[in-house]
Order: sequence, then C-alpha cells, then structure tokens
Amino acid sequence: MICIIALKFNINIIQTMKKFSLTLLFAAAAVIGISTTGCGGDETPVNPKPTDTTETGNETQVANSVRVGLKDFSIVTETERTFGSYSTGKNETGVIVFGQDSKNGDIDFQITFPGKTAGTYITSETGANSLVFALGTGTAGDLRRQEHEASTTILTVTVTEYGSVGGKIKGTFSGQVKNASGQIVNITKGIFEVIRKADTI
Repeated sequence: MICIIALKFNINIIQTMKKFSLTLLFAAAAVIGISTTGCGGDETPVNPKPTDTTETGNETQVANSVRVGLKDFSIVTETERTFGSYSTGKNETGVIVFGQDSKNGDIDFQITFPGKTAGTYITSETGANSLVFALGTGTAGDLRRQEHEASTTILTVTVTEYGSVGGKIKGTFSGQVKNASGQIVNITKGIFEVIRKADTI
C-alpha cells in the first residue's frame, strides 16, 4: 500500500515537472522570439534623398558670398539678373549679382572695372586699375534696405578668372563701403562667380 502511494506521488511529481519544463520551454521561446523580432531591427534602412543641385525656376546656387558688417550672406542667385558682361564702347566689365541668403534676406552687388582681363582693381585708383563697387541688402523699396557704395572708401577686387563668352568671371573682394548715413561698413570674405554673357556696345 505504501509503495502504491509513493508511486502515485512520484508520478504526480514527474507530471508536474513535465508541465513546469514545458512552461519554461515556452517562456524561453517567447523571449528568444521577442529579441529576434524586436521593433525596427529588421527594417531596411531608407537611403536619404540626394540633394538636388539642378536649377529650379530662375534660381541656382552659385559661389557668391560676402560678409557685410557682421552678417554672412551665402547667396542663392537669380539666374536672369546674375551675370558678367563686357562693354566694347566703354571698355569695361560689369559684374552683377542678385539673390538672397536664407537667414539674412535679399542682397545684390555690382562691380565695374576697366577692360576684360584678370587682375586687381581698387576703388581709390584711377585709370587701368580703377573700380566702382555698390552693394545693397534688403528688399528693394523696403525701408529697412541698406545701400552701400565705395566711392570714398577703399575696396579691392581681385579677378582670378576671366573666361570667354559663356565662361566664368570669378574673383574675390574686400574692403570698406559707406551706407546712406555715411557710416563705414566692413566688407569681407567676398566671393563672386558669374557667367559671362555676350558683349554689349
């Protein structure tokens, strides 16, 4: 009788152990399943969209930038109003840049120098190395727009490349200008790059 009771007790223990083992097995499988199928681990990475460097409308990014006082302008230019051109009648080159900086707004500048060759031109000089420079910040017609010119200050432009028609006119500039109130404003880190259009008379 005691043997039968002990045998039944042992069978109950074995069955309980089997249930417990199965429970542990299912729990372990669930943990493994969660760790291998977690959120986001198997997702295929999405490649970022490449930056579009083509023209959009009449705007294009060209290497034109300048610091006016303490404001930096990295200029997204307006294609139709940004160019260089040589005047055969006046024997001078005009470089015009119109555009805007995403933070500091509209800006434009104009450089005029004699001839059509690379070289250094200075506002205080006359003759072959003379230079005319003007710059405006802000929207035309807005009361906050600032006009600057360098007729009574020293500003230097170095033309580093002067291409043929369809090529580039490139260079750097720095110096000082005066605003409409007569205040002197420092111009630094000036860079221009424009396409040379057909010569004018």
